[in-house]
Amino acid sequence: MGRTLHEQLRGISFAEANSLIRSGELAYAYGELQDLMIDTIGGAGNLLIEEAKEFKDVILAELSDKEIDNIYNLLPTGDLKTMNDLVKLDPINNQYPNFSELNLDFLMSVQERRQTLFASDEFNSYLEDGFDKILTKYGYPLVISIDTEADISGLWTHMDDRGEIIEIVKEDKGYVATKKVSKDEYVPEGEKTFSFDLDFESCEIQFAQENFQNPFLVD
Repeated sequence: MGRTLHEQLRGISFAEANSLIRSGELAYAYGELQDLMIDTIGGAGNLLIEEAKEFKDVILAELSDKEIDNIYNLLPTGDLKTMNDLVKLDPINNQYPNFSELNLDFLMSVQERRQTLFASDEFNSYLEDGFDKILTKYGYPLVISIDTEADISGLWTHMDDRGEIIEIVKEDKGYVATKKVSKDEYVPEGEKTFSFDLDFESCEIQFAQENFQNPFLVD
């Protein structure tokens, strides 16, 4: 998730974000992102606490006091921070497969609840805002750079709708985009869709009601 957020928030490539991860340069930043993800403010902390209480009830109902004591004594010391650390749980998994099955069954039962949280706009906005501040803190602020000398004249296709094609032409000190191929029921082919100047002081997009009725420009 950290890599994906870094790509989106800073407009960098997958390869660049991946390289930063592999180098370990942002290890502390990702640690803070993990803390953010599981805190009780906007993260999953409250959900994890609730799940912990529920799983405790499962353990008390399904395992004997002796089994619980033995499993407790087999728990690894220190944090489990990487996939490699999971081998520290092997003694429990090997000696008490029934506990491992309980754990797996419980995790499967809470997946839908977790996915609902992870897919929510509130959760993702919280992580985006927080990681934006974290990246800036560790020397990766958002830098917006616009090449005003670039000539973007030509035909362009919509990233999410390949059937939508516009033609951008240079006009005075800016650009005007006209729809060339479109299935839009509001602003059809041949009509201007947006325009802007290179100082970004006059930027407008065209909207309309269905069948291009009552068109209007929005800054």
